Amino acid sequence: EVAGESHGVHAFVVPVRVGGEPAPGVRIEDDGRKMGLNGVDNGRIRFDDVRVPREALLNRFADVSPEGVYESSIDNPHRRFFTMLGTLVQGRVSVGGAGISVAKVALAVATKYAVRRRQFSAASDAEEQVLLDYGLHQRRLLPLIARTYALHFAQDVV
Repeated sequence: EVAGESHGVHAFVVPVRVGGEPAPGVRIEDDGRKMGLNGVDNGRIRFDDVRVPREALLNRFADVSPEGVYESSIDNPHRRFFTMLGTLVQGRVSVGGAGISVAKVALAVATKYAVRRRQFSAASDAEEQVLLDYGLHQRRLLPLIARTYALHFAQDVV
Protein backbone atom coordinates (compact mmCIF):
# COMPACT_ATOMS: atom_id res chain seq x y z
CA GLU A 1 0.00 0.00 0.00
CA VAL A 2 1.05 3.51 -0.76
CA ALA A 3 -0.99 6.25 0.93
CA GLY A 4 -3.65 3.67 1.79
CA GLU A 5 -4.07 2.47 -1.81
CA SER A 6 -3.05 -1.01 -3.02
CA HIS A 7 -1.09 -1.14 -6.26
CA GLY A 8 -0.81 -4.92 -6.48
CA VAL A 9 2.06 -7.35 -6.08
CA HIS A 10 5.61 -5.99 -5.96
CA ALA A 11 8.97 -7.45 -4.96
CA PHE A 12 10.87 -6.15 -1.95
CA VAL A 13 14.08 -7.07 -0.18
CA VAL A 14 13.11 -7.40 3.47
CA PRO A 15 15.13 -8.85 6.37
CA VAL A 16 13.08 -11.74 7.73
CA ARG A 17 15.37 -12.92 10.54
CA VAL A 18 17.15 -11.27 13.42
CA GLY A 19 19.75 -13.41 15.17
CA GLY A 20 18.46 -16.54 13.43
CA GLU A 21 14.87 -16.02 14.62
CA PRO A 22 11.97 -14.50 12.66
CA ALA A 23 11.97 -10.70 12.84
CA PRO A 24 9.10 -8.98 14.69
CA GLY A 25 5.90 -9.24 12.64
CA VAL A 26 7.32 -11.99 10.41
CA ARG A 27 5.89 -15.50 10.46
CA ILE A 28 7.69 -18.25 8.53
CA GLU A 29 6.11 -21.67 7.88
CA ASP A 30 7.58 -24.70 6.15
CA ASP A 31 5.34 -26.49 3.65
CA GLY A 32 6.86 -29.82 4.70
CA ARG A 33 7.28 -32.79 2.43
CA LYS A 34 5.68 -32.53 -1.00
CA MET A 35 4.74 -35.14 -3.58
CA GLY A 36 7.56 -33.97 -5.85
CA LEU A 37 10.49 -31.58 -6.16
CA ASN A 38 11.51 -31.99 -2.55
CA GLY A 39 14.87 -30.46 -3.41
CA VAL A 40 13.04 -27.14 -3.70
CA ASP A 41 12.33 -25.78 -0.23
CA ASN A 42 8.86 -24.25 -0.29
CA GLY A 43 7.20 -22.39 2.52
CA ARG A 44 5.03 -19.45 3.44
CA ILE A 45 5.98 -16.13 4.89
CA ARG A 46 3.59 -13.65 6.41
CA PHE A 47 4.18 -10.04 7.37
CA ASP A 48 1.95 -8.50 10.04
CA ASP A 49 2.35 -4.73 10.46
CA VAL A 50 5.90 -4.78 9.09
CA ARG A 51 6.96 -1.38 7.80
CA VAL A 52 9.03 -1.62 4.64
CA PRO A 53 10.99 1.43 3.48
CA ARG A 54 10.46 2.47 -0.12
CA GLU A 55 14.17 1.89 -0.79
CA ALA A 56 13.56 -1.86 -0.33
CA LEU A 57 11.34 -1.96 -3.45
CA LEU A 58 12.89 -3.80 -6.39
CA ASN A 59 11.82 -1.02 -8.71
CA ARG A 60 12.30 -2.24 -12.25
CA PHE A 61 8.63 -1.67 -13.11
CA ALA A 62 7.40 0.68 -10.38
CA ASP A 63 8.70 3.07 -7.76
CA VAL A 64 7.60 5.29 -4.91
CA SER A 65 8.94 8.84 -4.94
CA PRO A 66 10.38 10.47 -1.80
CA GLU A 67 7.08 12.39 -1.63
CA GLY A 68 5.18 9.06 -1.39
CA VAL A 69 3.75 9.04 -4.92
CA TYR A 70 3.45 5.64 -6.65
CA GLU A 71 4.77 5.59 -10.23
CA SER A 72 4.83 2.75 -12.74
CA SER A 73 5.79 2.47 -16.39
CA ILE A 74 2.96 -0.08 -16.72
CA ASP A 75 -0.35 1.77 -16.35
CA ASN A 76 -2.68 -1.22 -16.68
CA PRO A 77 -2.87 -2.97 -13.26
CA HIS A 78 -3.63 -6.37 -14.87
CA ARG A 79 -0.61 -6.15 -17.17
CA ARG A 80 1.52 -4.97 -14.23
CA PHE A 81 0.35 -7.97 -12.15
CA PHE A 82 1.29 -10.40 -14.93
CA THR A 83 4.64 -8.66 -15.45
CA MET A 84 5.48 -8.94 -11.75
CA LEU A 85 4.56 -12.65 -11.62
CA GLY A 86 5.71 -13.65 -15.13
CA THR A 87 8.81 -15.42 -13.82
CA LEU A 88 6.70 -17.56 -11.50
CA VAL A 89 4.39 -18.53 -14.35
CA GLN A 90 7.36 -19.64 -16.47
CA GLY A 91 8.66 -21.70 -13.55
CA ARG A 92 5.35 -23.49 -13.18
CA VAL A 93 5.20 -24.26 -16.90
CA SER A 94 8.75 -25.63 -16.67
CA VAL A 95 7.82 -27.91 -13.76
CA GLY A 96 4.92 -29.29 -15.80
CA GLY A 97 7.20 -29.77 -18.79
CA ALA A 98 9.68 -31.68 -16.66
CA GLY A 99 6.90 -34.02 -15.54
CA ILE A 100 5.86 -34.61 -19.14
CA SER A 101 9.47 -35.34 -20.14
CA VAL A 102 9.88 -37.85 -17.33
CA ALA A 103 6.58 -39.52 -18.31
CA LYS A 104 7.75 -39.84 -21.93
CA VAL A 105 10.99 -41.51 -20.86
CA ALA A 106 9.19 -43.87 -18.47
CA LEU A 107 6.65 -44.82 -21.13
CA ALA A 108 9.41 -45.40 -23.69
CA VAL A 109 11.09 -47.81 -21.26
CA ALA A 110 7.76 -49.56 -20.55
CA THR A 111 6.97 -49.86 -24.28
CA LYS A 112 10.41 -51.27 -25.13
CA TYR A 113 10.01 -53.79 -22.33
CA ALA A 114 6.51 -54.74 -23.52
CA VAL A 115 7.81 -55.33 -27.07
CA ARG A 116 10.67 -57.57 -25.90
CA ARG A 117 9.24 -59.46 -22.93
CA ARG A 118 7.64 -62.77 -23.82
CA GLN A 119 5.51 -64.81 -21.49
CA PHE A 120 2.57 -67.16 -21.09
CA SER A 121 1.16 -69.28 -23.87
CA ALA A 122 1.53 -68.59 -27.57
CA ALA A 123 -0.41 -69.46 -30.68
CA SER A 124 2.37 -71.85 -31.61
CA ASP A 125 4.66 -73.99 -29.50
CA ALA A 126 7.72 -72.17 -30.88
CA GLU A 127 7.46 -68.83 -29.08
CA GLU A 128 5.53 -67.12 -26.34
CA GLN A 129 3.68 -63.88 -27.05
CA VAL A 130 5.19 -60.48 -26.34
CA LEU A 131 3.44 -58.48 -23.63
CA LEU A 132 2.29 -55.79 -26.03
CA ASP A 133 0.25 -58.37 -27.98
CA TYR A 134 -2.09 -58.70 -25.00
CA GLY A 135 -5.12 -56.43 -25.16
CA LEU A 136 -5.04 -55.73 -21.43
CA HIS A 137 -1.45 -54.50 -21.68
CA GLN A 138 -2.35 -52.30 -24.66
CA ARG A 139 -5.37 -50.84 -22.81
CA ARG A 140 -3.10 -49.89 -19.92
CA LEU A 141 -0.13 -48.53 -21.86
CA LEU A 142 -1.49 -46.88 -25.01
CA PRO A 143 -3.87 -44.36 -23.33
CA LEU A 144 -0.98 -43.20 -21.14
CA ILE A 145 1.20 -42.70 -24.21
CA ALA A 146 -1.60 -40.79 -25.96
CA ARG A 147 -2.26 -38.58 -22.92
CA THR A 148 1.43 -37.83 -22.42
CA TYR A 149 1.98 -36.79 -26.02
CA ALA A 150 -1.23 -34.72 -25.99
CA LEU A 151 0.16 -32.88 -22.95
CA HIS A 152 3.51 -32.49 -24.73
CA PHE A 153 1.89 -30.88 -27.78
CA ALA A 154 -0.43 -28.75 -25.64
CA GLN A 155 2.54 -27.39 -23.71
CA ASP A 156 4.21 -26.35 -26.96
CA VAL A 157 1.24 -24.04 -27.58
CA VAL A 158 1.39 -22.39 -24.13
